[in-house]
Formats: sequence, structure tokens, C-alpha cells
Amino acid sequence: MIRIGRDPKIIKEDYPIDIVVTWVDGNDEEWKESCYYWQSKDSKELEHLEDVRDERYRDWDTLRYFFRSIEMYAPWINKVHLVTCGHLPKWINVKAPKLNIVTHSDFMDERYLPTFSSHAIEFNIHRIHNLSDQFIYFNDDTLLVRQANKDDFFKNGLPVDYAALNVLVSTHRFSMMDTALTNIEIINDYFDKNEIIRKNLYKWFNPLYGKEVVRTALLLPFKNISNFSGNHFPHAYLKQTFEEVWDKEGKLLDEVSCRKFRTRRDPNHWLMREWQLASGRFVPGDSNRGIYIVISDNEEELDKAFKRIEKKKPLMVCINDSGKGRVEEFDKTKLYLNNILDRLYPNKSAFEA
Repeated sequence: MIRIGRDPKIIKEDYPIDIVVTWVDGNDEEWKESCYYWQSKDSKELEHLEDVRDERYRDWDTLRYFFRSIEMYAPWINKVHLVTCGHLPKWINVKAPKLNIVTHSDFMDERYLPTFSSHAIEFNIHRIHNLSDQFIYFNDDTLLVRQANKDDFFKNGLPVDYAALNVLVSTHRFSMMDTALTNIEIINDYFDKNEIIRKNLYKWFNPLYGKEVVRTALLLPFKNISNFSGNHFPHAYLKQTFEEVWDKEGKLLDEVSCRKFRTRRDPNHWLMREWQLASGRFVPGDSNRGIYIVISDNEEELDKAFKRIEKKKPLMVCINDSGKGRVEEFDKTKLYLNNILDRLYPNKSAFEA
């Protein structure tokens, strides 16, 4: 078991905070040809793959608005590391002062390439050259909606997060519950539930968590951690966490990194978040900081969702193409979505040519 300290080392001085964001151009013909080739080689294992639908890779052009939102609402960010397999959006300004373009081959072992697995990429991002010790991992479908401060993500050098217990419930296929189960199995191998809560009681029972505290209390009698509450928003990470998990579970993470595609029982980067929570290496923060939108062909639903965002002004919004929205008219829906985002983020950023 990992020994849990009540007070991890606190950093009081100013420190840089970077962003890592991953992106793929699903319209790149060369990339698609390579992807289909490796799918055909792995055809015997396709039933074990978590998700190889085309929806996972189609590009809604949200990356453009991600950069605009960062420039508008988080000007204190030190660097944005844009991770791709090598292709870039046509509009990107490669000379933008805060931009660092990173290809998979820049930080991933040659044995792992080419990769079409987000898990493989995410488990290795701490190896990006000159990445700050404190960084935020974004997906390109998440945008800031209002002014963000450093202490929304880090305080005294520690990630701002919330620790709350949950149960594993699968709501639909490809819901990532197998992945969550693998993460929890690993956490239970190294951490004792009663110890991590007892030694950081205020970090587990904090008024900022709202109703999440009630569920944690109800799950206390059970011996092991059943699951952590979480949401599909950016996570604040320490490079130290990645290095520690690789030290403990290097064989497994190497196996995951060698796979070309995600499989349903792979762990994912949430393992790093949960390791931080179990270690007490975080500062309590608001558990409800964003709004999640599933893209659909229904323009009225999209309008209502974005009006809710403009009214409530959460810290961020995730605009996700989960496949549940059943988008069949992709070009039409993309144009409609981009028109909405143009109204919210009308000015070009320094990241655009």
C-alpha cells in the first residue's frame, strides 16, 4: 500500500502552468488509410476494441474555438502543447508565441507508433519536452466560457479537484465502465480506502462538493473504493504523478501504449487523476464547473443548450460527439454549430494565421 500523507509538499512561489491538448484530423486521407490498414491487421481483435466508430475521429473544428477561449479567458497560460500525429489544421499559426506543436514521435517510444489510441498518447504526455511540472490536460471539444484564474486549476502547486465516491453504472455501450473498473482495480491495489479518507477527511467531506458528499457517506461502510465521481472536463495534473504511476505500473502502461487502438479494459488517464486523489495530492474545488452538451442534428436543442450556457456562465463547456446525438447531417450540423461558436468567440486568436 502507498503511505498517505496529510500535507503533500506545498509550492508557494509562482510557477508556470501549461496546457496539453490532443487533436486528430479525421478528414486526413493519409491518416485514414493508415488507420484502416491497422484496423484490418487487428481484425481478429476488433470485438475487444472499445470504439472504432468514425464518429470518434470526425472534426467539428472546435479546436479553433478552444484556442480563442484560452486567449480570451486564460491569458496567464504559459504554453499550449498541441499534440497531433503530424498533421495540422490549415488555419494554425505555427509561429504563435505560446504554441508548441508536438508530434507523437517527439515524445512517444518508436515501438508505440503509429498509434490511434488516445490512451497510449495520454499516458505518455508527461514526456513532452519542456512541459511544465503543473499542467492541464484538455480535449479539443472543451472551451472556457468565462474568465479562468490559475487557482481554478492549481493552488500552492497542487491540482484543484474534488474527491467523492461513486458507483460503477453503465448507461450505454462504450460508456467506459470497463476502463473505469480497471482504473479502480489498480487504485485498490495500492491504496487503503479508510486510510486515504481518514488522513484527508476535509478533502473528502468538503462543502464545495454539494450532494457528492452524501454519496461518499453512504459508501463508507464498504471496504474498497467502488469508483470516483468525475466529469468530462479538463484535469489538472502533476508530472510527478505520471512518473510515479509509470514506476509502479510500467509493464501495464507499456502494454497499453503498444496497442494501436483502445480496448475496453485499458486504463486511461483518469487513473492519474484518481492516483492524485487517493494520494491526497490535491486541493478541494467546486465539483460542478461546467456544462456538457451532446451534439445532435436538432438545431433547437443546440440553441437551448447554448442559451443555458450564456445564462449560467459556467467555467467551461464540453461539446461532445458521443454518437448518442445521432448526427447524420454532419456538414449541416457542423456549420450550424460553428455559427453559434462564432458568436461566442468572434475574434481570431494569435494561434490563427
